[in-house]
Amino acid sequence: MIIDVHGHYKPSPQTSSFIHTLGKNWGIEKPIGDIQHYFSKFLDDTNYDKFVEDMDSSGVDVSVLFFFDNIGRRENDEQVLKLNKHLANIEKRHPERIISFASIDPRRPEAPDLFRTCIEDYHLRGLK
Repeated sequence: MIIDVHGHYKPSPQTSSFIHTLGKNWGIEKPIGDIQHYFSKFLDDTNYDKFVEDMDSSGVDVSVLFFFDNIGRRENDEQVLKLNKHLANIEKRHPERIISFASIDPRRPEAPDLFRTCIEDYHLRGLK
């Protein structure tokens, strides 16, 4: 069995920012439109069906999926819970293929309660 333990969930509002930052970190000095096409098939894949298709074509049996919560991006607690709940819904859609981990920045004042909600209410199976 092949398990990908580092799958990123990138909701559409974060994707452009992620692509731009990734390009800069990799030393790519191109406009975002020039590199966005590499990621375009995932931009509208809210249920992660295309992600699972890519797993199939790559021989990956299971992926651990999470997003990266960073208090510096200024998402509030409600937005972070919404993103984590969506991860739970992706796992429910692909229960044999996706394991979803919560993502809670430990610098959040309510981090323990947010994590508890993710585990007890959303049934996420770990923490990133």
